[in-house]
Amino acid sequence: MLILTGGFVASRYLTSSQAPEGQVGLPLAQVATVTRASYRRVDASVLAAQHLIDPGTVRPLAGRAFSIERPRERRPPGDAALFAKALVPAAGRGDAVASYRLYLIAAECDSAASPDVVETYRMTRHLLAPDYTAQLARQLEECEGLLMDPALSDRRHWLKLSAVQGSPEAALIYAASIEEVIGGPAQWARHPEQVIAYKRQAMDYLFNGAAQGYVGALSSLSQAYESGFLTPADPVKALAYRWVVQQVDPSPGSEGLAHRLEEGLSVQQRSDARRQAAVIHEECCVNLAGEDR
Repeated sequence: MLILTGGFVASRYLTSSQAPEGQVGLPLAQVATVTRASYRRVDASVLAAQHLIDPGTVRPLAGRAFSIERPRERRPPGDAALFAKALVPAAGRGDAVASYRLYLIAAECDSAASPDVVETYRMTRHLLAPDYTAQLARQLEECEGLLMDPALSDRRHWLKLSAVQGSPEAALIYAASIEEVIGGPAQWARHPEQVIAYKRQAMDYLFNGAAQGYVGALSSLSQAYESGFLTPADPVKALAYRWVVQQVDPSPGSEGLAHRLEEGLSVQQRSDARRQAAVIHEECCVNLAGEDR
């Protein structure tokens, strides 16, 4: 069964793409009634085997939950275009990890060539490493070939492709930046239907990542329900998702966010959030009997 909402058909280097079965567009609320058993058996090792995440970046948490910690270096030294071209065949075969790396490389080179970099250097050069300008010059030289290639350098294309192929990391960036996906406010005004579709797809991606146990998606859902941009604001749901994050990946920062979200809520609302958090945690992060990690 293929579950795909708001699909994106690859073009340019790639002629078509297909989301891995059952990996894209399934809201967490549907897990219990549609594919609850299969999702509860999908942990990080399965996602890695399906080329949805890089196993070297995974940090296991409680139960099925996991976080992703990617090193700062996006690629080895040298010609960025050569390295990117080597990833294209895998991306064409549906490898979400390869597609996401292509996005990261395109974004890195795009940022290096941005006029904002020059302004940032002018304003903060006294805080930067002595060899910063040399590093930037090397980066621009390595990125020249990629930036001259319209297909390789199309970061929006690679982000959309990797998200639709099932990359949880791409889904997070997709949901976090509407500008990265459809452009700025002028585009929103001209095409409000694109904004509606974007918000729906972004939430689907986040629900899907949460169902897989990705703590980044759980945290982003808390933020989405707090801000009210992607979906109508719901302080109870925002707190419920934050409590789940705190439970599977406890940290002082997460605890502080939960305390802030509790402020202003009634006793009944906090009780409702506790109940919702228990359901979310059961669906996202608890192993089935005999599947202890």
